Amino acid sequence: MENKIILSAPELEDLDFLYELENNRELWKYSQTRVPISKTTLKAYLENISKEPSLCADQIRFIIKLNEVPIGCIDLFEIDHLNKKAGVGVCITDKYRNKGFAKLALEQLILYSKEHLLLNQIYAETAVDNESSSALFEACKFKRVAELKQWRQNQYGFQDVLIYQFLL
Repeated sequence: MENKIILSAPELEDLDFLYELENNRELWKYSQTRVPISKTTLKAYLENISKEPSLCADQIRFIIKLNEVPIGCIDLFEIDHLNKKAGVGVCITDKYRNKGFAKLALEQLILYSKEHLLLNQIYAETAVDNESSSALFEACKFKRVAELKQWRQNQYGFQDVLIYQFLL
């Protein structure tokens, strides 16, 4: 069977998957997450985005599916329609990491950002010690444009981050 990656809109059927992903405390060091999220909150989120998916929103989340099985998420956030830019974040579950699936998903998101959202650029922020994320963005031809000292705080203290930019 061919490994087919698709990006799909989050559905109610993705509730349990999102609940596990959002509450994986090992991932919190790479995000701004500080507290667990309830299934009730996630369900309300899924119900609301399915009613009103809008290009005016400042965030678009996709579920990364491999042969119809959810394996991660990829988001555009801080979408700035005036300046035609957005941030990107990607997360793949442990079982599917380092197999090229994040790269396939990011390549699809780049195309979507250019062709459907008509963005000029997307950018990423990753912790200096997150070597797999740096490798992903570099493999997708993002350019490293900055290193910011003590930019983000997590439960371990302040961390330096790298900023990557991709002109579409």
